[in-house]
Amino acid sequence: MNILELAEKADYSVLVFIRDNLSSVTGGRFFVYVSQSGNSAMIWLISAVVLLFLKKTRPAAFLTVIVFVFELFAVELLLKNMVGRPRPFVTYGFDLLIPPPPSFSFPSGHALSSFSSAFIFCRFIGRKAYPFIAAALLISFSRNLFIGSLSYGCDCRSSFGNSDCFLCSQNL
Repeated sequence: MNILELAEKADYSVLVFIRDNLSSVTGGRFFVYVSQSGNSAMIWLISAVVLLFLKKTRPAAFLTVIVFVFELFAVELLLKNMVGRPRPFVTYGFDLLIPPPPSFSFPSGHALSSFSSAFIFCRFIGRKAYPFIAAALLISFSRNLFIGSLSYGCDCRSSFGNSDCFLCSQNL
């Protein structure tokens, strides 16, 4: 068994465990709301607009927008289509709590935009950004695990790692 098959098996096991042991109607509704807050990166763009009003955080707002534009072209339009990994609900027939997204699974755009923003905010506003990190975790896990298997856990983890590596390489 190669590393990709091992990751696929682990992802499937986690998805089934969550579906069988942690899913609930109330939890599903909550995580649908959390996931939708990350649609089109609106929560992060609104936060960036707020940061524009403070001189100290203005660079964070501009950097967030630049990263989003890069992510749109590099991830949503290029990388997802190059990799072409089907979403788990397509592969395994899991039921969804929201309409099916039109794009492929890898990497998770919701997780990538969420962690990128949270890390940028953390760099510029320090500990005050901890709620943004919590929101990024909730959005990525809700999208990837709790509302019907829209993405695999590896897709979420890779998005987290990509944002972290990018920001570290920029000495932020």
